[in-house]
Amino acid sequence: MFILSPSHLKSKKLNAKGFSLVVILLAVVIFAGLVYGTYFYFQQQRIKNINSFEECAKYYPVMESYPTQCNTKDGRSFTQKLSEEEQKRLEDEFKELEDSKSDSTNWSTYQATRFYQIEYPLDKYSIRSGPANINASWPGIINLEPNDIFNEEKPLAVTYQVSIGIKKNNEGYTRENLEQYFGKGLFIKYGKDSLKDIEIKNTKLGGLDALRIDGCCGGQVGVEANIVALKGDKIYEIIINPAQTSGNPDKNKAIYEKIIETFKFL
Repeated sequence: MFILSPSHLKSKKLNAKGFSLVVILLAVVIFAGLVYGTYFYFQQQRIKNINSFEECAKYYPVMESYPTQCNTKDGRSFTQKLSEEEQKRLEDEFKELEDSKSDSTNWSTYQATRFYQIEYPLDKYSIRSGPANINASWPGIINLEPNDIFNEEKPLAVTYQVSIGIKKNNEGYTRENLEQYFGKGLFIKYGKDSLKDIEIKNTKLGGLDALRIDGCCGGQVGVEANIVALKGDKIYEIIINPAQTSGNPDKNKAIYEKIIETFKFL
């Protein structure tokens, strides 16, 4: 009679236990595969059933664009529908931008050696030295002035002069208190009360941090925009003023914004 030794019995039990573990693992893998397959199937069905921006936005992040867009995983894109009023405004803005770009083939560059350069459309602007100012560092006040042809274009629209000045930072302004410089600059003087309802915005000038205000004080027509930035021991200031003041005030704004975008520190 053959009798199994204790070691043989133990080995047999271990083999049975190992077999059970394999079966359990296989069952888990099969179950996980079924779950994933079911999930994947319904995901694909859900993607296929998306047919609008609103449905897409429920499941996928929307892009920070205007108008807002949403993309599905299968490469389809949906754009948020705009009202007729919004669509017209967007088309008008695009046309103005394209018009301003079409002028960029005939732009010239003014360079203040070692300090800055700026570009301007030759068919619309001329460079002039501004009035003498004892507080202005070299090269003094530089004006980009709309020419007569630009000023008299029909239908009339407001044109804008761009003026640039550099001043030594004798007062020790820093990035933290530069907003106090507004109203004390090279171009116009005004008190704190003039700024109480004006937003001071963070912006960039030539890649550096700068501050900007829009629609302020000074003169009969006011200041369209005022930008200040610090570089080294100098304060750089740009001011935008209406030149020819009749007609549409918005039509030519894209042009002076494009001019400001070309500003570079040297």
